[in-house]
Amino acid sequence: PSDMIQAIEVNKTITPDMDADAIGGAVNLVTRSAPADFRLSATAGSGWNTLRGAPMGIGSIVVADRVANDKLGIVVSGSIFAHQLGSDNFEPEWDLDDNDMPFANELEVRKYIVDRTRRSLSASLDYKINPNHTVWLKGIYNHRDDWENRYRVRYRDIYQDDNGDWYAEEVVREAKGGLDNNRIKNARLEDQRTQNYAIGGDHTFGKVLMNWTANYATASEERPNERYIAYKGEEVLLNYDISNPEFPDITAQTPIPFGDFEFDELTEEYQYTEDVDFNARLDFTIPGAKGRFANTVKFGGRLRTKTKLRDNNFFEYSPLDPQLDTYASLPDNALSDETDPDYLAGDYAVGTFVDNEFLGQLDLQDETQFEEEDLVDEYVPGNFDAAENIFAGYAMITQNVGETLNAIFGIRVEHTNIDYTGNQLVFDDEGDVVPGETSAFNNSSSYTNVLPGLHLNFRPNNKSVLRFAWTNTLARPNYFDLVPYREVNFEDNELFEGNPTLVPTVSMNFDMIGEYYFSNVGLISGGVFLKDIDNFIYVQQFQDYTDPLTGQEFDIYFQPRNGGTATLFGIELAVQRQLDFLPGILKRLNVYANYTYTQSSADGITNEDGEPRDNLPLPGTAEHMLNASLSYESDKFQARIAMNYASDYIDELGGEDFFDRYYDQQLFVDANASYQFTKSLRFFVEANNLTNQPLRYYQGVPGRTMQAEYYGPRFQGGLKLDIQ
Repeated sequence: PSDMIQAIEVNKTITPDMDADAIGGAVNLVTRSAPADFRLSATAGSGWNTLRGAPMGIGSIVVADRVANDKLGIVVSGSIFAHQLGSDNFEPEWDLDDNDMPFANELEVRKYIVDRTRRSLSASLDYKINPNHTVWLKGIYNHRDDWENRYRVRYRDIYQDDNGDWYAEEVVREAKGGLDNNRIKNARLEDQRTQNYAIGGDHTFGKVLMNWTANYATASEERPNERYIAYKGEEVLLNYDISNPEFPDITAQTPIPFGDFEFDELTEEYQYTEDVDFNARLDFTIPGAKGRFANTVKFGGRLRTKTKLRDNNFFEYSPLDPQLDTYASLPDNALSDETDPDYLAGDYAVGTFVDNEFLGQLDLQDETQFEEEDLVDEYVPGNFDAAENIFAGYAMITQNVGETLNAIFGIRVEHTNIDYTGNQLVFDDEGDVVPGETSAFNNSSSYTNVLPGLHLNFRPNNKSVLRFAWTNTLARPNYFDLVPYREVNFEDNELFEGNPTLVPTVSMNFDMIGEYYFSNVGLISGGVFLKDIDNFIYVQQFQDYTDPLTGQEFDIYFQPRNGGTATLFGIELAVQRQLDFLPGILKRLNVYANYTYTQSSADGITNEDGEPRDNLPLPGTAEHMLNASLSYESDKFQARIAMNYASDYIDELGGEDFFDRYYDQQLFVDANASYQFTKSLRFFVEANNLTNQPLRYYQGVPGRTMQAEYYGPRFQGGLKLDIQ
């Protein structure tokens, strides 16, 4: 909850006393500490989501004070946010025909309806034993419920016959929902909970400063009774127009009668993921010389442990013969027409599906109505146990050299132990799971990173500073990427595999930045950075991949892999300034802008034939990023408009250029304003996503959409009470 955030610390470079997994820097959210006097802060408001045409609810309260002769500080807070939202989405899938011409071999049109509620409770205590010793305790609990219904129509396995007509082998209408009860509410419920408890202390023993913290945190996500019901029509003649591949027009040439949609499948799954962390650190700071050549020595240790569990299941239900007529075709069920004339993603008609209440009321455990089949191939590859232990130690010295130069030099050593258990399935020649042949695989590994660093800060006067940093950092693989698993999707004919041989990405970083501070609040800065990266991680995609284990040929194969080396060079510029040199009310304007240009190149990436691919940028790296805002502030009124832009970048690499997936450029515009009626009461309004910016991926070239998902603008407002 934002009301519990006191400050946001942004570190563009890291020092040896900070965790090393921060190639691009580190952001630290600092939670509230007790103020010097009593404070009460409360927020109440509502809003409107334009896509759903539905209101939202906003509420929070923070109470803080110091008691017991100012020795004990207390902060408690609670918040709730209820939001009705959704998205409109379409996803083409592209391939090359026999003449190497692009065509869409599949199209999905999706509609999401989501209700989301977030709740939070937190408390913070600090006790000043005496001027040299303070201890503190903090805790926070967050609970997020997300109810989702999804309606999806899929035009699958599209082909052109000898007469030049286009057909879809299948058109599938699928509805997603959940059990009909007061908790799940006929929707897919995603129940996420996090809790974090931390204790620490700051102590001074003579000249030695000691800081210590211990932190325990858990996170879980549960998705119970997630249901899907699908009906399909076969050999459907299409209107097929891909002359505009950004919005391909693929529909049934003649509306398919409901009676032609036959029962396809009915499934229910349960998903559970849990994460448990324990962290502790101990730091000592010892001052040395004073004056123009003052210095301090700092050293300490860090322990980070994590265990992660995923435990899912998946069942398919077939109606028994006496009940078959109830489910044989689409019109035999309660239906819901989800077509929206104002569909944000374009001129796409989602159509008619099984109603979510009908789906939720089905008694799938009634053995007189349904036969249950445990589909282990749908969930066993994704289940895993993981444990990671990180032991770190560091030492650093901060040295002043005269009045203008400050240097920090140190070294950090991090040792990582990893233990993973994943699952792999064995299939027979028909692609079925061989009974009793499901097997678990364990993998353990460890590595040590030695990471020196040097920082120089030169201050020629009290308004300017020139900073230089040489640092060495790393990025560990994602947990699931390391699991020795195999996930086989025969419906989509796709194969996913983990890669327990992945090693962390390491980077040697050079940063230089100059800053000039204005007499009023503001600054102007410019800098350059260079990163020499080794063993970067990317997702490799192959087409028409033959699996050596089963002999099965898959249309698409995915596996995370280590690349070779990459070089990343960038320039950053920033300015923040109150325009107090302008006349009249214009002097109350404030501007802020930062721009980053990044140029990268990556080696060690191969195509599906094992041949190197040259002239590729580093995956995940945008070339241009721009943030800017213009604000106005008077004694009672404040207003701000802000924009954020990021250019496109490679997100996933295919076997060749045509199959590369790109995350498209994005431009967000937000605005907010507030008016202070009294010293303690303020009215606020906010507007987000005014550009209706979609989440969009494209394949190969910008005009060829792979996914486009629209959310619409949203607005909110309310009152803030602040008594202190």
